[in-house]
Amino acid sequence: MNASRRRLRVLVTGGGSGIGAAVVNVAAAQGHFAFAGGRRFASLEKARGDNGVSIWNVPLNVRDEVTCRAAVEEMKKEVSGIDVLVANAGVPYSGAFEETPIHEFKRVLDVNFLGAARMIQSVLPVMREARRGVIIVVSSLSGLIGLPGDSAYAASKFALEGACEALAPEVARFGVKVLIVEPGAVKTEFMADAAQASGEAVPEYDPFRAFLAERAQGRSRGADAADIAEEIVAMMENPEGPLRRPVGDQARRVAERLQTLSEKERAALALDASGLDWWAAGRASS
Repeated sequence: MNASRRRLRVLVTGGGSGIGAAVVNVAAAQGHFAFAGGRRFASLEKARGDNGVSIWNVPLNVRDEVTCRAAVEEMKKEVSGIDVLVANAGVPYSGAFEETPIHEFKRVLDVNFLGAARMIQSVLPVMREARRGVIIVVSSLSGLIGLPGDSAYAASKFALEGACEALAPEVARFGVKVLIVEPGAVKTEFMADAAQASGEAVPEYDPFRAFLAERAQGRSRGADAADIAEEIVAMMENPEGPLRRPVGDQARRVAERLQTLSEKERAALALDASGLDWWAAGRASS
């Protein structure tokens, strides 16, 4: 690390896989104190990430406020505080709105929105006292436009973005910067693990449901997680700039395009992006 750069103390939720693991490894490789929070970790341990860099694995379940606060306390013991939170933990979900049980809406919101809220509330006292800090929440293009079949996921990301837009001016006076990161498609197994609507099946949605299941298996294309992580780490090192940050070329193109679209054009883009234009047109299949 360049001697002029400060070594940051970084906690990444959902740090055991996907974008989160990539951020942990890039941050550690850049010389920062990188803590990977995740449910898979049973106890605090110092481990080796990519290229042999040192990272800390810390038990953390964003649905459990006790573990959220405990992870911050572990950082205070190990490195005397926290400079950066990357609220990345999330779960996917796909299905027709009508077939999605309310308990699944609650589950997705509990992880993707309330999980971030629990972590933010856990780190803010430390950052406020230090009069500095960076909070980076990992949203999605689904926080900018809701696609058919993604209602629960989009709801969680719209909620996250609205709450953080309100949060940013509240904490700016304490030297805390809030950033909303909006990736597009990323080459991870995230969407392949998407739960399907588990409510009472409505026969009219059979082809819709079958299409979503097939689509989820093909969603391993997109930007490299390491490239997205590089952008996120650059933001934590230099957080000045706008609240919302599309990351990756696809996300930047789509976010820019959304600003110019009429309501009709926006609806057409959502159908095209989801691959469900055939459904809206009343055709039998794609």
